[in-house]
Amino acid sequence: MVVRATGFRRPPCEAMAPMAAIGRIEINIDRTFTRDFPHDTHAEAIVRAIDAVAETLGADTVVEGIELPEVRDTLLDFSCVYGQDYFYNFPLAEEDFRWLLRQLPPFPSERLE
Repeated sequence: MVVRATGFRRPPCEAMAPMAAIGRIEINIDRTFTRDFPHDTHAEAIVRAIDAVAETLGADTVVEGIELPEVRDTLLDFSCVYGQDYFYNFPLAEEDFRWLLRQLPPFPSERLE
């Protein structure tokens, strides 16, 4: 389910059904709301409200548009723990992405094999 300035892309019950069936609901917050953080109080209020709904549903909140440390810090104060954008990394070519993955430690499941 993607929440945008215009509302839900699909009706919430329709969008949540497949994810709820597997026990996971994810709500994405578009970069429209984070690009002027933390100075846009209206956007902040919307993000707080979306985060509160996600928490009530037991959903994960994924925030897009995290480009500055102060944006990340503000969102962490809201309890948003998943995010993406240039603060974490910039788009990579496939070859560079594969190199980056090789630099990471193995996932726990890979250590058990």
